[in-house]
Amino acid sequence: MNVLFSIDPGKTGAVAVFADNMLTDMIDPENGSLTRPFADRLLDAIDFRHQVRVVIEKVNGAPGQSGPAAFNFGDGFGQLKGVCIGLGFNPVLVPPATWKVAMGLRGLDKSASIDAAVKLWGNKFFYLKKHDGRAEAALLGQYWIQQLGKAVA
Repeated sequence: MNVLFSIDPGKTGAVAVFADNMLTDMIDPENGSLTRPFADRLLDAIDFRHQVRVVIEKVNGAPGQSGPAAFNFGDGFGQLKGVCIGLGFNPVLVPPATWKVAMGLRGLDKSASIDAAVKLWGNKFFYLKKHDGRAEAALLGQYWIQQLGKAVA
């Protein structure tokens, strides 16, 4: 079985889990961070690492964001990347402009991501407004699968 973890690393982000190109689960932050719950899942996958791919949205600070907020945002991104590298996984970084253009979301707000995710997978994972991070993680994963035709390459 091929597994893809696709990550929206923001404070309200999430990790979408795909098994054999099917969206099967979502990992939400615990105590404001994705690091621990994601690390736990990645540890579970360590024995079949050759069948696992991790794709992380390559983020930058947002315009108008304060210095401390930008630092915290970057710190969370770095923690997720570090967990991958520390456990022997090589994460692929994809800029939001790349995947959002491909998924028809360039310049649209996060509610458009929820709408697009619901069209693809129904509302099982995307039933609240706060699930925009889930939607973006799942759409990033779908972008990756569409580009390669499979989750792991």
